[in-house]
Amino acid sequence: MEWGNVSWVGAYKVRVATEVFGTQTITERFVVVAPVWLLILIAVVLVFGLTNLYRTYSKRLHLRKRS
Repeated sequence: MEWGNVSWVGAYKVRVATEVFGTQTITERFVVVAPVWLLILIAVVLVFGLTNLYRTYSKRLHLRKRS
């Protein structure tokens, strides 16, 4: 299968029609097209962001318990 005129990053809804032994199957899926390094970068930023939120929340709970 080839895609023409696809940008290097984007989200697409793909519809595939397949016929095997006279039975046709149609499948629709969402597909994200992006380089691997961009997906890894997004994952790292999310992990650091969530870790920072957890640490801030944990410190606030600890300070409330002390007072």
